[in-house]
Amino acid sequence: MLLCFVPASFEVLGMVLLAPRLLGVDVLDAAIMGAVVGAVSPAVIVPRMLRLMEEGYGADKGIPQMILAGASVDDVFVIVLFTSFTGMAQGGSFSPAALAGVPVSIVLGGAAGLGLGYVLAKCFTRFHLRDSAKVVVLAFLLVALEDAAEGVVPFSGLLAVLGTGLGLRRWRRPAAERLTAKFGKLWVAAEVMLFVLVGAEVDIGYAAAAGLAAV
Repeated sequence: MLLCFVPASFEVLGMVLLAPRLLGVDVLDAAIMGAVVGAVSPAVIVPRMLRLMEEGYGADKGIPQMILAGASVDDVFVIVLFTSFTGMAQGGSFSPAALAGVPVSIVLGGAAGLGLGYVLAKCFTRFHLRDSAKVVVLAFLLVALEDAAEGVVPFSGLLAVLGTGLGLRRWRRPAAERLTAKFGKLWVAAEVMLFVLVGAEVDIGYAAAAGLAAV
């Protein structure tokens, strides 16, 4: 609970208190900025924590696993806040229902992922499958399911994918270790592509126009 909600809440609160005074923005814009700052990057956290788990650092106390879970739930929380705040900025109103859907999204996403991880572990035991291809397809399907379920039931595709990996590691560790090695090689190229594309979205001129106040 502390890792999932407290840091993001304090970051949003800090931005709401400081940004209007330092940057001259209104409170709602400051809240939107806080929701952005409060998010963590799974692209950075997940590979690093998996590596720590493989090397055994903090594994006896479950520290990497706790950071993995906390970072994923944190993202669900701040995405809901960001969507609500931007809706208010566009003339809508804050949606308590969206915020109430956060725990449902977390539970459903995690449970679906763990369940799928258990099923995959049993399948890998009985049948010879192209492990990486099957899991990649299922990961995309879980993320697509989040979009399909929008407006019907809260569901976190990110947590479902993470739960699948953790479930595989729990019930079919050799398969999980093989997949980790394969995805680690894919990630070398994918990481460069991801951060180049993120960087390409940054408007340098707009950032420069913010001046010293932003620094």
